[in-house]
Amino acid sequence: MEFENITSTVLAYLRAKIISGELAPGSKINENDLSKKLQISRAPVREAFRVLEHEHLVDNVPRKSTYVSTIPLKELEDIYQVRRAIELSAIDLFEAKKVRQLPEVLSTFDTATQLGAPLPGDTNQVLIYREKITNFHVKMLEATGNIWLVEFYRTLYFSLARYQYLQFQQPGTGDRSLDDHRTILGHIEAGEYETAKEFLLEHIQYSFDYQKQLLGRVLQEE
Repeated sequence: MEFENITSTVLAYLRAKIISGELAPGSKINENDLSKKLQISRAPVREAFRVLEHEHLVDNVPRKSTYVSTIPLKELEDIYQVRRAIELSAIDLFEAKKVRQLPEVLSTFDTATQLGAPLPGDTNQVLIYREKITNFHVKMLEATGNIWLVEFYRTLYFSLARYQYLQFQQPGTGDRSLDDHRTILGHIEAGEYETAKEFLLEHIQYSFDYQKQLLGRVLQEE
């Protein structure tokens, strides 16, 4: 249990550093240096690297080292192609099952609306803000009862988070997301599934376009 707890702590630490860009794309992460810095054995660090590689946050180069994965435009495009398919399928399932009440999704929305906008430059606040607002989509997929949809979304969750972080650093973007979530949820509750899909698709496209623009600036600065 102690090994699992330490590994979870290392994972949370590295995810935050990678998602926020504090560990820049392409930068080297040394297993030995990290274990010394965190004052832990190398085993949980090695296990954390294995999980992060599965999440596409790091690349392990045999006999060399581990590097933070890059964030190319092509990956953003691929992620959003899959995201559209998964999330639109969720609303199709709600319609097929005549589901209109989504209490757990509503709960995440209520929690997110109580958050204040993060202070400029406060990495931890931006990370929490992004997680709480985007949890709407996670809970919506979980509400379908289809474990495969949830699993597919989890495979892209942390890679997606890196692009979302760029967006949620910008003032006002959280408000726009919350307004969209309110609209989508309202149409599902009214049984207006096709309209909900139209708004969801517009919401996803807006996020993609915004993140693509921000990513372009980042890549130009490199």
